Formats: sequence, structure tokens, C-alpha cells
Amino acid sequence: MSSALSTCLTSVISIAIPPALDDIAEFALKLLQLYVKELGVVACKRAECEVAIIGFCPVEHKLKMYYLTPSINQGELEYKLEKHPDDQGDDFVFLLGADKSRIRKNIEAFRRERLKDISWWRAPKNVISDEVENSDNPTIGGHLQLGICNQLGFQVYSVCRPYSLGGAAYLSYLGLNVSSDFGQIGSCRIGMPVCYDSSHYAKAQRGNPMRGNPMSSVQQN
Repeated sequence: MSSALSTCLTSVISIAIPPALDDIAEFALKLLQLYVKELGVVACKRAECEVAIIGFCPVEHKLKMYYLTPSINQGELEYKLEKHPDDQGDDFVFLLGADKSRIRKNIEAFRRERLKDISWWRAPKNVISDEVENSDNPTIGGHLQLGICNQLGFQVYSVCRPYSLGGAAYLSYLGLNVSSDFGQIGSCRIGMPVCYDSSHYAKAQRGNPMRGNPMSSVQQN
């Protein structure tokens, strides 16, 4: 669905002003309803999913958030569009997927033990990273992925992670090692901004307190 939505939005013909993010969210809802009806014929309950839309509205000039949530109405799978308030507090976390209540409590517990510094702000990322790697819940998996959304757009980041505690690091994008030969495309390499995985780095530091900045040890093959 994301590729279809992206194609439609990049093909919009604007006479005066671009569509507002409210309009885009409504269009995404219609598109999702259509996809679910088609997929539900063969996938049944597996067609159920959650979708978040977060972006900077070019008309209202502010960041906005939307949530497309599934529900069953008279035996039919439907979706409704929820708009999140713009004035969320600093402790706001928007979660999708399984075990949201438990994960939210873990984030709150993580923050209670810290001052309001960078580790406090990164609590959701650190808790979710641990969930992805260590959760006993079979519905939680995949790979950590980071991105930043602002008035300039959505910027995807690769994650700098160590191969092992205290060892050399690599750049990961959706779990793919893009600093290895895999990241080579012809005579070019995949390149994107980097954010190092502080949770893994902290573990590496505890294992080897004399180790330097992890960014200096990214392995480039």
C-alpha cells in the first residue's frame, strides 16, 4: 500500500496549493479500505493491520499524526481514521503492533530511572530495540529502524551497531549490512545518515571501558 500511496502522491497535479495532510490521510484511508477488501478475500484475518501517518502539513505548516485503526463492524473488517492532537506532551509515545500496553509501561519505567537527558528522550528507541531482539512474543520481530520527520521531509537513518561487544561495527538498514559488499551497487555504495545504537554501545563500553567512539570503528569492506 505504501508504494501505491507514494506513487499517487508524487503524481498529484497541483493548480494552486498542495493537498493538506488531512486530505492525504483521508485518501490513505480509502486506499487501505480497498486493499483490505481485496486482500481479505484470500487472507481473512491476516489482512488486519495498523497504519500511522506522520508528516509536516504544507498547508497548516505543522507536524500532524494520524492513526488508521482496524475494527469489526457486522462481521466486516473496517478502518477508521483517528487524528492525534497537535499539542502532545514530551512523554507522548505513539506505538503500533503487539503488546502496546506492556511496552508503554516499560518505556515509562525506563524514564523514571533517568534525568530528562538524551537517554530519557531515547527511551522508546532503547526499549523497542530490546523488544525486537529479546521478546518472547512471537508477534514482535524485525529490525530497528530510525527516521526523523520535520518540515523538510522524512529522513531515514542507518544504524551503527557492533558485530559483537567491544568489536568492530557495521551500518544496518532494515537489518541489512550496508557497509559490507551488500551495500555496493556497481561502482557506488549505499549511503545515508548514521545514528549509532547507543544501547548496544553501552553494552560494549561495559565490556571494554577503554573503547573509543564507535563511529570510528565502522567496518568498511
